[in-house]
Amino acid sequence: MPNESYGTKLLRFWVPDLWSGLWLLFGLAPLFFFETFIHEGLHWLTAQASGGSPVLIPFAHFNTSFGRNINGATMDSPGFIAMPQFVAFLLMVGVILLFVFTSPRSRFLRLVLTWWYLGLAVDLLFNTGRGLVGAFKEGTDWAKFAADAGSGLAVFLSWLVLLAFLSQLVWIAFSRWHENRPPAAGFFDFRPFAIFLAAVSLIAVILSFTVSHPAIVRNWWFWMIWIWQLASLAWAVFYIVRVTARSQP
Repeated sequence: MPNESYGTKLLRFWVPDLWSGLWLLFGLAPLFFFETFIHEGLHWLTAQASGGSPVLIPFAHFNTSFGRNINGATMDSPGFIAMPQFVAFLLMVGVILLFVFTSPRSRFLRLVLTWWYLGLAVDLLFNTGRGLVGAFKEGTDWAKFAADAGSGLAVFLSWLVLLAFLSQLVWIAFSRWHENRPPAAGFFDFRPFAIFLAAVSLIAVILSFTVSHPAIVRNWWFWMIWIWQLASLAWAVFYIVRVTARSQP
C-alpha cells in the first residue's frame, strides 16, 4: 500500500485493523509468560554452560532470596548476568530487519512477529530503562552488569536499546512491511493465533504449579498473574471452539 501517509503506516503497523489490534491486547498475558520464559531460560542456559545447577522459575511470585515480588527467576545461576539483555537486543534487531526488508502475506505470521517484537522491546526497556540516567536498581541484572563492566558502558548500551526501539519512527517510512498487508480481518479470522496463545497460556498455567523451589512464595502477585493467564486460556479455548463449530457444515 505505497500511497499511505507516514502516520497511517505507523498506526497500521501496530493496529492493521480493529480485530488485529484487539488480539494483540488479548495476547498480553501469554506474552508476559513467553518473554519471562525466554529471559529466564537464557539465564538457565548460561548457568548450565558455566557448570552451574540452576533452577528455572518462569512465573511471577514472591521470592524470598530476592525479598520482593518478581516476574520470574533463575536460582543458583552463575555466568554472564546480562546474557538475556544482549540476546534480546540481537533478536529485536533481527525482527526489525524483517519489518524493513520483508512483507509476508500471512496474517498469522505478521501478528506473531508484531507480538514478539512488542515483548522483546518491553523486556529490554524494562530491564535497561533506569540505566539511561545511571540509576541502576540494586540486585537487578543490569545493575550487576554495570558493577562488573562499568556504569559508563551500561548507560551507553541502555541508550542504544532505546534508540533501536525508537528507530521505528525512521524505518517505518521506507520499510516494505506495509506492502502486502492483508485486508481487514473479521472476528472469526484468528483461529491460528488463538491456538498459539492457548498453547502458551496452557504451558504457563501448568508450569506455575509443577516448578518448586524453597524461595517460591505463591502470594497475591502469583495469583493475580495466574488468574490473568487462566482467563486468557479460557478465552482462547472458547474462541477456538466457537470458530470451529461455526465452520462445520
